[in-house]
Amino acid sequence: MKRISLFLAVIFCATLASAAFADDVKPMKIGVVDLTRVFKEYKKTQVMESQLETLSKSKQVEREKLVSEIKDLKDELALMSEEARNQKREAFEEKLKGLSQFDQETKEKLVSQREQALDGLLKEIEAAVSAYSKKNAYDLILSDRAILYRIDSADISTDVIAILNQKSS
Repeated sequence: MKRISLFLAVIFCATLASAAFADDVKPMKIGVVDLTRVFKEYKKTQVMESQLETLSKSKQVEREKLVSEIKDLKDELALMSEEARNQKREAFEEKLKGLSQFDQETKEKLVSQREQALDGLLKEIEAAVSAYSKKNAYDLILSDRAILYRIDSADISTDVIAILNQKSS
């Protein structure tokens, strides 16, 4: 990763250096996007988060039902004779395994759905940034995480958010 960053920095500097010696050079138009802000203010992100929260809550209700069944079975076991307890113990252990499996599958499903949704949103954001850049003749767009300093006028985040939210309406 460092090699790629170093290579890109060298190419960028070489391009700037060669441009400095040319007579008819126009300045590069560079923009910056705050991806964290774009994600946060994009309406589809908020909708996706709400849907995942609803799914998570419904899974929590299912889990609480399983926990209640296990607790009831455990209480039953405590009141039974040793022989009856041994017969019901297998059912109790199956319920515990079922709860563990439910937890694992639910977590995997929620993580997978979140990752897929975020990938889709990122592609939409990248497409909006690309279209905006072409329309406004930008030569280079950088993520705010990749730079140390910028002037506020270079930030195109507000425009990108407006484009995305307009499309999603």
